[in-house]
Amino acid sequence: MKNKQKISNKAGFSLVEVLISLLVLTAGITGAIVLMTGNIKNHNNTKNQIIAGELVQEGIELIRNYVDQGNMTSLKAAGSVVASIDYTSTAPTSLVDAGRLYFLASSLRYTIDANNSVPTMFYRKIDIDTTNASFVEVKSTVNWNSDGSFPLTCSFTNKCISSIAVFPVL
Repeated sequence: MKNKQKISNKAGFSLVEVLISLLVLTAGITGAIVLMTGNIKNHNNTKNQIIAGELVQEGIELIRNYVDQGNMTSLKAAGSVVASIDYTSTAPTSLVDAGRLYFLASSLRYTIDANNSVPTMFYRKIDIDTTNASFVEVKSTVNWNSDGSFPLTCSFTNKCISSIAVFPVL
């Protein structure tokens, strides 16, 4: 009788090789998902910082427009106040609704008027300091905290931005 040699054909992968490749693939996909989630969170944070920065600047410019219309004496007469103002205001008013800003879709503007507007996460207050006889100091502050409270100091970490402008009394 002839000796028959068994020919073994080992084509394919072992179970261990398949499990290791699945482990490597899972680690790669998990890493990519974690990075994408972090990028989405950073994108939303950056978007809110940009909007808040523009709203801070807008607050100062609205007071500047009020002063440029010849209202410096009435601003000085009002004394140091915490105020709200928007494009529909004829003058700075006492802070309303903790300074919440609403989005008016028809004009694509933020407003302090809740009528026909959508509430936003942004709150703005404008501190007007008239204690110095030669200038008026205006500090515009915007935050996007969930409770609308204004912290003592503003920073990006506590979701608050502020800016100060000084207007000379002529």
